[in-house]
Amino acid sequence: MPEYCIFLKIVNVHYFIRTILTGGGACAILQLLHYYKNTYEK
Repeated sequence: MPEYCIFLKIVNVHYFIRTILTGGGACAILQLLHYYKNTYEK
């Protein structure tokens, strides 16, 4: 399970960076905040 969580984080960071580079910075930041909020609340 830890490997799966690490994989999810790597994918999320990659998507976050790619979204900023394609001009969707605000949406990416909101999505990242939502992702970490869900992660730390569990």
